[in-house]
Amino acid sequence: MESMILDCGDLSFEERLALLRLHSSLWVLGQPEDWQRPDGTVMTLEDHLGPGAAEILARLNAILAHQGENPPDYAQLYEAAKTEAIRLKNKKSLALAQLAPWLP
Repeated sequence: MESMILDCGDLSFEERLALLRLHSSLWVLGQPEDWQRPDGTVMTLEDHLGPGAAEILARLNAILAHQGENPPDYAQLYEAAKTEAIRLKNKKSLALAQLAPWLP
């Protein structure tokens, strides 16, 4: 959980904060028997943490839904950024050459 909070670049600040809040409250989870209702059915995380955790759980569900999407192709994005940097460098060189007569 900690490495996800710190290392996952796709998370917004709010998502990181929601995960941090969830992580800090995990100690209350206890033993497996703590997760059973009197009728023997299993409690959900929402049942266990209570209504005060609704925002955290909503953000967690949004993060999980987002993580199910196709991750960005970082190699392709890197190559596109390199190409754009070269294009801008060439554009700057051209502008400097065209403005040379007016530059000191």
